[in-house]
Amino acid sequence: DGSGYVLGPITGDHWFVYVADQCERPSETATERTVNVMMFDLADDARRAFYLAPGEDPDDPATAKAMTKRSHLMDLVGDHSLVDARAFEPCGYSMNALVYSSYTTVHVTPE
Repeated sequence: DGSGYVLGPITGDHWFVYVADQCERPSETATERTVNVMMFDLADDARRAFYLAPGEDPDDPATAKAMTKRSHLMDLVGDHSLVDARAFEPCGYSMNALVYSSYTTVHVTPE
């Protein structure tokens, strides 16, 4: 069970939001929440961060680290987090980050 919403004008920039609470215990005592954000039709400069640059090797950990930096995702998780990121060819990115007792997961696909 859940509810769908549109934030913003349907004829302009807007977000589709679906809210569902599938917690098996009372939500007041639940400590974990999942937020999924799916974005489409990103601007070229935002997408460019997740394409391999000339000379980058998707199997080299430095490539994923470079994508993390140029996409500014470290601003989201902070310098004190433990990050495990992977780059894909020709475009794509996956990151798992641990920040204290919380985690963040980011997946970027060309679809």
